[in-house]
Order: sequence, then structure tokens, then C-alpha cells
Amino acid sequence: MFKKTNGSIVSWFLLVFIVAVLTGCGSSAPAAAPAEAQAADGDAAAEEFVVGALHVGSISDAGYNQAHHDGLVEMTEALPNVKLVEAENVPESADAERVMENMINQG
Repeated sequence: MFKKTNGSIVSWFLLVFIVAVLTGCGSSAPAAAPAEAQAADGDAAAEEFVVGALHVGSISDAGYNQAHHDGLVEMTEALPNVKLVEAENVPESADAERVMENMINQG
């Protein structure tokens, strides 16, 4: 009987904790609609937005790198004025920093 009572108390405590966490993660203000956001900043909508991505392997590896690339391509097709700049087979070393700096300098 004592174990069941402790289990019930722990269960209720966990339930209250989860509800508190989920409530804290919620947004108190509604998000602006995409059309409203674009209308508010019409000049920025006409500008090109550049997205850079480094891949540690080939974008045709049938794995993570290809999935990452395919998602980025779908993003550029779905969003207007997005330019995608990618680099393949970039090792996770100082070379990655060099490649990123080159991408930034190219715009």
C-alpha cells in the first residue's frame, strides 16, 4: 500500500511538471501571418536571400548529406528570392571555417 501511494504521488507530480513545462513553451501572442509580414517589409521581400550550406560528404551519398541537400532545394523552390550556395566534401576542420569565410565574402 505504501508503494502505491508513493507511485501515485510521483505520477501526479510528473503530470503537474509536464503541464507546467508545456504551458511555459507555449506562445502568448499569435504569430503574424506570412502575408502580413511580407506586406510590412515590402523592400526586403524583393531582395535576394542567400542560404549557405556545408556538407561533410557528397550530396549524392543517399544519406544525411543528400537529405540535407534535397531539403534545401525544396526550400529554394518553395520560397521566392532564395539563392542556395553549397560546398561538398568539406572536412570538419579549419577548412570548414575557410569555406564559410569564402561563401560570406562571395555574398
